[in-house]
Amino acid sequence: MEEYISHYPQRELGEILSSAKDRFTGSYYFTAQYDILDAPNPILRLTAGNIGTVGLPLGEAAAKQIIAHSKQAPFGMGERTLVDKDVRDTWEMDSEFVQFDNPDWAPFINELAEDVCAGLGVDFHASQPRAELYKLLLYETGSHFLPHQDTEKVDGMFATMIVILPSAFTGGAAHLSHADLSATIDYSADSLSSTSVMAWYTDVTHEIKPITSGYRLALSYNLIHTTSALRPSLPNAQGPLPQLRDVLLTWEHTGYEGPLKIVYLLDHKYSLANLRGSALKGTDAHLVSLLDAVAKELDFRLGLATIECHASGYGQGDEYEDDYDGPRRSVEFDRNTANTTILNLVNMDGQLISDELDFSAEDKNQTIPSDLDSVVEAGDHYKQEYEGYQGNSAGTLERWYRRTILVIWPSLRDPEIVYGRSYAEKALGALRETASASPNEEEYGYVEYMLGHLVDQYGAPKRDILRCVCAAACQWDDIELWRRAMCICNGFDDCSTLGSEYIVKALSRFGSNEILPSIEKILESEQTNAKRFELLEEIESKTKNLGDLMLGDWVTKKREIDLGSLRPLATGENQLLINVARTFGGVMALEHSMVPQIKSNSRPEDLLSFALALHAEQGKEDGAFKDPADMKACSHIKAELLSHAIEHEDFFGTAATRPQHLRLFSFRHQKPAAFTNSAAYIQPRLPHYPRAYGSRERMLPTDLPEQYVKACLKTENEHLIGRVVERLVEPFAPSTDPSIIDGRTSVLLNLVPYFNKLVQERSAMPAGPLPPHAKIDTFYAAAIPLLLTHMEGTTLEETEITCTVQAVAIAGGIELLEKIILPKVTAGHWGTDTYKLFIRHLRACESQFVPKAGTTSSITTIVASLIQTMINQLILTNSASTMEMLNFCYEMDSGPCYADLLSRLLRESIAASHKVEAFLLPLIPDLVDFASHHHISITAPPLVSYFKAVMSAWAQMILGPKPTLDASILFACAQRITCRCDLCADVAAFLCSGPRKTLMLHQIGAPAAKHVEYKLGNAGVSAIATWDTLPTVPRGLQVVKTNEAYQASKWATTQPKGITALKRISADENVLVEIFGDDGYKELLRALGVPWVNAPIESKPDPSQVDLTPQPSTPMLTNEDSNPLKRRKMHHADTEAADPA
Repeated sequence: MEEYISHYPQRELGEILSSAKDRFTGSYYFTAQYDILDAPNPILRLTAGNIGTVGLPLGEAAAKQIIAHSKQAPFGMGERTLVDKDVRDTWEMDSEFVQFDNPDWAPFINELAEDVCAGLGVDFHASQPRAELYKLLLYETGSHFLPHQDTEKVDGMFATMIVILPSAFTGGAAHLSHADLSATIDYSADSLSSTSVMAWYTDVTHEIKPITSGYRLALSYNLIHTTSALRPSLPNAQGPLPQLRDVLLTWEHTGYEGPLKIVYLLDHKYSLANLRGSALKGTDAHLVSLLDAVAKELDFRLGLATIECHASGYGQGDEYEDDYDGPRRSVEFDRNTANTTILNLVNMDGQLISDELDFSAEDKNQTIPSDLDSVVEAGDHYKQEYEGYQGNSAGTLERWYRRTILVIWPSLRDPEIVYGRSYAEKALGALRETASASPNEEEYGYVEYMLGHLVDQYGAPKRDILRCVCAAACQWDDIELWRRAMCICNGFDDCSTLGSEYIVKALSRFGSNEILPSIEKILESEQTNAKRFELLEEIESKTKNLGDLMLGDWVTKKREIDLGSLRPLATGENQLLINVARTFGGVMALEHSMVPQIKSNSRPEDLLSFALALHAEQGKEDGAFKDPADMKACSHIKAELLSHAIEHEDFFGTAATRPQHLRLFSFRHQKPAAFTNSAAYIQPRLPHYPRAYGSRERMLPTDLPEQYVKACLKTENEHLIGRVVERLVEPFAPSTDPSIIDGRTSVLLNLVPYFNKLVQERSAMPAGPLPPHAKIDTFYAAAIPLLLTHMEGTTLEETEITCTVQAVAIAGGIELLEKIILPKVTAGHWGTDTYKLFIRHLRACESQFVPKAGTTSSITTIVASLIQTMINQLILTNSASTMEMLNFCYEMDSGPCYADLLSRLLRESIAASHKVEAFLLPLIPDLVDFASHHHISITAPPLVSYFKAVMSAWAQMILGPKPTLDASILFACAQRITCRCDLCADVAAFLCSGPRKTLMLHQIGAPAAKHVEYKLGNAGVSAIATWDTLPTVPRGLQVVKTNEAYQASKWATTQPKGITALKRISADENVLVEIFGDDGYKELLRALGVPWVNAPIESKPDPSQVDLTPQPSTPMLTNEDSNPLKRRKMHHADTEAADPA
């Protein structure tokens, strides 16, 4: 328990204060009622208007006389005083016009004030309050006062006391609320025969409900305390004092380990003007009086402040109903965020300490109660902004809450309270600028604050603290403070924490004997070679003028020790180590001392980096190794470093945590250009990979082997490429740990584009291809099977296809492609786009596939085979996809393949009439254009076969024999309908139209139906159609063509399609005869009913040219059946309908 209290006194302090408050019996309001015998009649005399003595109980005539000489009571809003009867409807008379002629009234009021103080928890004798008459108030029917808080009308006012004199009234209940408490006071029942008293603290919210009948006469008194003492000061205050003293004493002993402050939520709310000790009330004054004595004794501080919570979120509902008199309805608040601040910290005399106090609602060890922000938000808000309902979402709602708190802190922490978060920077700045020979009290406080408290805080600037304090220690010649700071701030951990500048400054100030042991400790802890050698160099250069021979010897000895105990290589120190070797021992020191050490303790990629740095040094004009013997030794060192790194490198990242997803052989950020028939387009593109999830910080797995191969080439160690390849393809036992992945497949697949590019570039160079010991064939032997497996399980992207084709060309040529790759391709069920990409890349790389002796296959035969596979798998359903495939066949120089495609079309679709009409016949113009574009003869197979088969099938299945009834009869009947009203025009158009058999005229009404029937009969339409009424309301009409008429109109509509198709094939009769043969062409002409395709067809009126303009017709009845009409298409085959508009 002692340890808990030492760090978190908030809990104990909260329990003590809560217990003390529980023993305090005061309330936030007081109420009492006295009958006619217990309360004296004041013998009220009013001087305003010479009203004189007013009899009690109050009568109506006297009430009206008082109203006549009173004024409407105002109310305060901020700095203004307003009169608004919607807010406050009350009559008032100033106290100067009110007299009491009964001498017993003043003692009664004094006794009443003492009772009120007792009820409110005010120590009457300590406070010595005075009851001062403020106003006489008269409430009539309808009078009210909306919720409000009383203002402090005079200095020292802490409560309001209302004395209600005998009068008959109903309503007028007082509703009081404070924090989470509420009360209702209603004296109307006995108002005629009693004197009633209500009192409350000034910050209590209260509302006077409307008077429903009669008059209520009241006297308003201000209760004013007349001393400067904190109140209340109760005689039994000694109880909690020993406990408070123990808690604060323990808190004081913890120093900076204890809390900075503790904030305690007071019961009452205080305005900024009343934020002082003498304004506290009730339990607040009681508890502060207890703490004040102990705080002064133990050097603690007390202050008052305002805590404000700003909550934001969404609200639903309105604060009031639309009717002002309706019931109040609260807004439902869905709080999202909140921000809590502490403002205006003052001492107990009201003097400002800080505008804003550092505070975090998350620090529960500094607040009483621990959930302070929640408690504040649970109370009433003093302000809100609500946007209201926003369409499909709730409106934004913001609320502000405000309460008063007591702040307690030890005087040791005064600067932190005053300066807040800026105190740390202030302390650091003061120590940086100190010029004193010894610390003053303020500077000593800064040091203790930083070393005793600030350094242990999360995110503390330890390096700045260490350097400031050590610099101050040098200024004050205080070696013990320097050592203390080094220990507390971890200054011995490495060279950079204190820094060489401050180390040298301490060495100069305190001397070698005092500081060198500390420097040795720093060098021993430092884990980077560069910083160790840089510190020794800095010490050597900056202390030469000291004339300390021992120091020079020490530096030389330490450098030798450090050269013999090198740390693992780190980024950025390659050049420094080369310079050290150049200065202290040359290539011999490098080869026999430094390289063996770094080989044993450094990562392979760091050895790779060092080998490249040595190579770069060899190429410099002023490089370290220009002697031939040194150059040779340096080349040997490079090969040794590379070989060691290759042997120990983890190329596959097998120690990596299994990623959430891993797309093998994926190529990102590559957007291929449009395909061109040039091999120059097919160039390898190196992929870029994101770091795998959970992988250690290192090169990307694919980049790593590439870096090694490039290093081997750059340093003229091509023979080591073979060893890289062997490491890449060598088998290894898989891990049994499910969190470990085997990255071999991913790495090898992703290296294929790089090796493709490398082989192509080397083949084009004067030096020629890579030598056999580079083992390129070994790499492809391992990678090709992985490529094949990958091809089976995924949809390939263009870059992957490019890479695969190039790899096959390099590794095995046509034989590998034909025997191994093609079976995988055909078994993979690729989509059309993938097939096309693959075939195009084969054509583009055709020159790279050199056939071996005796090989009969070629890229051309392989492409033809692949296209045939595509055709067999293709689902042909529309002209666009069919023509696209035909063009592709021709583009890839595979003529027989497009012949097969047309044969398949006929084989699968010629027997289905709907396919002939909707697909095969409309394809003819596209085929003619295709033939023209590619200079293909339309009189030779395969196109001639297609034309003959499709036209023959169309003539038999779609066109059929020519009907006996001539279609011109239908046009003649339509022209005989002379009426041009909308309905008749519809019927005429229907008769002239194509394959529609039925016309439905819905709900046109009986007169309109009879009108149409009459016109149809006069025009002789009965020869080609029948009509019947539709039993609807209103009545409708149905017109149906006869079978002969329907067939005639249908044939007449279909026939032009065949003629158009023949004309698209050729307008030359000789060409058509050549395509279809003499007999075949004649048969087509007989079916079409024309002597040749260019002959004029028998003239028939065009339906669009028939004059169907509505004209006045036979007068029609105007009733509910005769509505204007509008056309409406019906979802029935061969049927059209019209509806009323």
